[in-house]
Amino acid sequence: MRFVKLARWSFAISVIALSIFFLSNQATAQLSYDLEVSNLTITDERIIQDKDANGYFLIINHANETISGIDAKFTISDSGSSCECNDDCETLISFVGLSVDAGETLQKNFSFTPNRDSTGEKLLTIMIDCDGDIAETNETNNKDELEVYIYDSEKHDLIIEDFEVDPVDLLEGDEAIINITIRDDGDAFADISFTVTVRDLKDDSIDPTSYSVQITEDDELTVVLSINWTPETPGEHNISVELDSGGDVDEYDDDNNNEEFNVSVGERFPELGINNGTYSFEQEDDWLVDIFEFHNNVLSFDVNNFDHHEEVDNATVHVYLTKEGDDEILLHNFTDIRVPSGTLEENSTQSIPGNTNLNFVWNPDSFGNYTFRLIVDPDNDIEEYNETNNEISFEVIVFEALADLVVTGISSVDEEPRAGIEGDVRLNVTNIGAATSNGFTLQFLVDGRAEVIDSWDIVLEEGDSSYYITSFVWERTPTQAKGKIVMDEGVNDHNITNNLYKEWIHVLPARYDISLVDIDHPIEVFEGEVLELSVVLTNKLSRICCDDQGDVKVALYLDGSNHPCESDGCVVYIYDLDNLETASVTLWWDDTQNFHGGELPRNHSFKVEITVRSNDDEDFSDNVYEFDATLKAREYQVTIDQWIIIPDQLYINQTIDIDVYVLNVGFEDLPDGVQLVFFIDGILIDSQISGELQRVTGESKLSFTWTPEIPGTYELKFQVDPNDIIDEWNEDDNILYKFVNVTNQQFVEIENEGEDEESLFSLINLDPWLIVPALLVVVLGLVLVVAIRSSQGSDDFTTITKETNAPIDQSAEQGLEYDPETGELVIPDSFDDED
Repeated sequence: MRFVKLARWSFAISVIALSIFFLSNQATAQLSYDLEVSNLTITDERIIQDKDANGYFLIINHANETISGIDAKFTISDSGSSCECNDDCETLISFVGLSVDAGETLQKNFSFTPNRDSTGEKLLTIMIDCDGDIAETNETNNKDELEVYIYDSEKHDLIIEDFEVDPVDLLEGDEAIINITIRDDGDAFADISFTVTVRDLKDDSIDPTSYSVQITEDDELTVVLSINWTPETPGEHNISVELDSGGDVDEYDDDNNNEEFNVSVGERFPELGINNGTYSFEQEDDWLVDIFEFHNNVLSFDVNNFDHHEEVDNATVHVYLTKEGDDEILLHNFTDIRVPSGTLEENSTQSIPGNTNLNFVWNPDSFGNYTFRLIVDPDNDIEEYNETNNEISFEVIVFEALADLVVTGISSVDEEPRAGIEGDVRLNVTNIGAATSNGFTLQFLVDGRAEVIDSWDIVLEEGDSSYYITSFVWERTPTQAKGKIVMDEGVNDHNITNNLYKEWIHVLPARYDISLVDIDHPIEVFEGEVLELSVVLTNKLSRICCDDQGDVKVALYLDGSNHPCESDGCVVYIYDLDNLETASVTLWWDDTQNFHGGELPRNHSFKVEITVRSNDDEDFSDNVYEFDATLKAREYQVTIDQWIIIPDQLYINQTIDIDVYVLNVGFEDLPDGVQLVFFIDGILIDSQISGELQRVTGESKLSFTWTPEIPGTYELKFQVDPNDIIDEWNEDDNILYKFVNVTNQQFVEIENEGEDEESLFSLINLDPWLIVPALLVVVLGLVLVVAIRSSQGSDDFTTITKETNAPIDQSAEQGLEYDPETGELVIPDSFDDED
């Protein structure tokens, strides 16, 4: 029981303690509110009467919970009179019911318009919680103030925006330009005119005249005043600039119209120097580009005087030279050099340096790397305001004295080169090196071809030029021609990078034109023979080549056909025909054995045509030749028996009888016979007409007599049908030649009572050892005559026709065989052809 009572008292005490704790915390939380107002700001640059002005202020909630229902008051008062919540200050804006989250800051923007009485210096005040509705731990931070000036209207505000002096490194006596940039920083935005006074406070070297300046809206409220100034005194100069010195401009701020600027003016001395960009080497041998050993080179450089007042007449220049690996030497010394003063550019303060050009000749005795060092006034005898630019150094390479061949040009000699036509090409070569070229070869090449077209051994003295001409058939449009310099093994060239020269040659496209030049052909042909034509053609233009099936087709057409005739010789192909090249071909028609049947003789028309297979011929009018030929039957054929016995040697005044047999081996009778003529050394001796000659085996003997009177060798000619009265298919066997030697001995006929063996030999003018062959010939002749006469009576001529192909013995009386297909007489092998 006692334990229960104790528990009840403990519970009661705990409840009372917790109540006291919560009430204490609530009172503590209510007393921790704190609001702060700050940063009253006007965002406009200036506040102008009757013009809207903008601003803002901040309210900071330092409490740990949101505070709502905050009131604020924005007031205006005279400067120096602070406003409180209960004061009778003019309230411009009242803010009601503002709310700020716990621990946050509220930026409150506002806008207001000052009335006409609110001008001059004013105090703006922002106050919060004037009614004290919010219990705060700190009530002193509920107000913020801002001193402002309220202008009665918009005004100008002149300021010096920039001050520059040109040149920057100013020396006494320099003509300088002072550039003053003036800006209207106000908001009146209207044209204004005012005066500016500029003075040199050191020595009044600037004319104290006031300068009239105008700023317009078109100038974007900025103007640059430029003043000429020539300071005569070195040292520090204070330049005073006063804007609106006449007080003509209504400005926001007149206190920023005056400024002073410090300008340093240096003491004047000559200013010598050597410019790195002014030195150069020029070779005395004008073809040389680089510097070579054992050759004169002129080194030129300029000594400058950058001052435009003071000239120099006693300058010294040293030229030092160092070869790589050797010590430096004084190569050349210039003394008492006059360097004139510089000049000013027109309408500018920039100085054009005065200069003196110096040069000397240098002939290096070996190749290698060299360093030059040029120093003006090396002993500092001349006082200058800058001594750091008196020296330059540079490196040069001296090359070994070697030849250097270059191709300087490739051109077509012909005015209009054309593909497929050979033309001349000119290659120009110059030795721009320092030695004679030995062991050098010039090669001519073209693109697309690996082989060298032509080449020459080139020997040129240094500086000499030459040209070389070669012929070449142009192939491409255009063609890249190349000239290449090649050295023999062990030969060095100064510069191998220039050994190949390329030039595009404008080559006209190929043109093709072939022409028939000549055709040799018969106008008649006998059946069974071959009609043969010799055709000559020429290529007038571009080369025709490279068709595997033939480049030019030469064809024979018969009787108006569109296709060549069927003989093997009716079509011939020509390969690779160069420009202006002439070619000869032979066409033939061998199908003449009573072609297509019909009566003979019969006329046939022929056409020869040449064509370029793979290209168009520009002029086809000279590609065709037409002619007619008559196909005739084999009817008549006469010949001379080749067996004529004439001594090889005769004596003067020896008379001989010559018997000549004329044969008719044709298919028709010759009732009127045929003419036979006898010539000696081209002079007609006799002419006779034979008797009737029967077909195939007809013959007639004609006898001629001749007595030589002068010794010598004579040509005896016998010709049957000399005027071609008889239409034969073979005219080649109508002539017989014999050659006889006549000695200078007189022929003497000896009469003997007895006919002994010696007198008989003398009578026939034969040596005794020739009697046996002579007798054999006589006997053989008699046998042949008898055989021919015997066979004549038994021949049946009606069985002989022109169509037979078998050879027929139609001249058996003479021991000869006749072939009717060829029209030739065949001598049997058993006969001796000694005569």
